[in-house]
Amino acid sequence: MKRYPLLGLLAVLAVGCSGSRQVAYIPPSAGFPNHSVEEIVQRLPPPDSLWGSFAGDLAIAYSMPGDRGTVNARVSYRRADSVLMRFRAPLGLEVSRALVTQDSMFVYDRVARKLYVGERGVADAMLPIGFWRSDVAAAVFGFETLDAGGWELSTDSTWYVLTRGDRTVIVDPGPWRIIASDTRDASGMLVDQRRFTDFERIDGLYVPRRIVTSRPDQDVRASITIRRLTPDPDRLSFDLGLRSDVERVPVY
Repeated sequence: MKRYPLLGLLAVLAVGCSGSRQVAYIPPSAGFPNHSVEEIVQRLPPPDSLWGSFAGDLAIAYSMPGDRGTVNARVSYRRADSVLMRFRAPLGLEVSRALVTQDSMFVYDRVARKLYVGERGVADAMLPIGFWRSDVAAAVFGFETLDAGGWELSTDSTWYVLTRGDRTVIVDPGPWRIIASDTRDASGMLVDQRRFTDFERIDGLYVPRRIVTSRPDQDVRASITIRRLTPDPDRLSFDLGLRSDVERVPVY
């Protein structure tokens, strides 16, 4: 069973709590429930419609076999470049930083003065919080390009449900956003589950304020609450702020 020790390390360093937000209900668009699959997928925002960069404050709660915790973080993101997350203790003391570039990963424990270093794939495999993924627009915000072929379409009282092979996607025709995605393996076991809720319009885009991602086959779950989000800020820093006496620790 795969474990996620780096996330556990960050949680031990920075424990916090998450909050809730109230968002307005967005009624289904005119024409529901009579849209075709082609019309539905055409209304979904493609990944490149997300901002090229953003900054934000997050609360990340996670659970996995033998470990669980909550982390407060400040994130700086630039598409096709880098993600930096600064983790803070409850009183606001910054205790660690994590940087993921296109080919490398760095986790700086400011308390122990250690720098954990590995390849990009280490972060993708060890941290179940979509900001590290190459498809961050889809993993975190649900912005995903779907082709129209082969989907079976059904509806419930307010949503469209698209099913094809091992994938099920639920679309809310109010903001026209993916609100749920399930993927199963060849045996039918659920291996990837994502939920997007609390949508709010920011700088012209409806984005979820809460994202829940899980890997039920590994008993791993992470919930991201976005407390603040600034699209395309004037300045972004990706500096780890390393001390001269830091110890480098390889991670494989």
